[in-house]
Amino acid sequence: MLEAFAELLQSQKRKASEPHLWYYFANLDGHHFNIPFPEDDAEKRYEAVLRLIAIHQEQLQSEEGWKYPGSVGRCLLTAIQSEPESHRIDQAMAPYWPVLWRLVARGHWLRHQLPVRIVQPDSSGPAERRKLPSSLETRGLLLSFRDGGNGDITFQIEFRAPRNFIYSIPRYPALVEFHAMLEELGELQAWNGRYFHAVVTTDEDSGETKYSLWPKQQDLQIDFSDKEWPRLRDLFRQTWERPEMVERMATLQLEYGEQG
Repeated sequence: MLEAFAELLQSQKRKASEPHLWYYFANLDGHHFNIPFPEDDAEKRYEAVLRLIAIHQEQLQSEEGWKYPGSVGRCLLTAIQSEPESHRIDQAMAPYWPVLWRLVARGHWLRHQLPVRIVQPDSSGPAERRKLPSSLETRGLLLSFRDGGNGDITFQIEFRAPRNFIYSIPRYPALVEFHAMLEELGELQAWNGRYFHAVVTTDEDSGETKYSLWPKQQDLQIDFSDKEWPRLRDLFRQTWERPEMVERMATLQLEYGEQG
């Protein structure tokens, strides 16, 4: 998004951008940097904004840790709204369209809780998305899949004896978060996401590690041993790497946007 804003800003005529330079400078947290912003020199104000963009780009690429780049979305929206020539917007935004689309689709999901898709009445989605992967099984766990309707897919985790129950994850945003949680919990001692909360604890007497999961939409707690959690993680890894699942998830990402 920062690169898209920089591209559009530099492609614009100066008269279109000059009234908004202070707005850009402030939203890019210019007051945190020792960069002059003279009121009587429009050229230097413009250069100050470009310098801020370059600083944020460098920080985002740094291996030392992610740093907040400022309110880039507000800057980009203002740049689009202030540009009178639509073809200039099209040319500047074209290389960044896949990323921008996923951000817009995510915003649509967060506001309306609906994916961006055209659904025909009584339709379960494109035919190629009705083909479900075969189930995967490991000791004590079975991961299977069913049609969620309208192109969605539901993951079903079946816990074998002695627990004997099935837990379902029906929507793409929750699936992506669940997958990320499986991968990261362990290095992290706790996970607190939009859909799931989980912690790792160690019994002081036995020394055994336990993974406890609470789906936020349900009054439910699921406990995993230090052997069960890796087995479930491996099932999800295998599923995520299947070619048919990669294709399906790529399509769902366009409909639900960037998630996880």
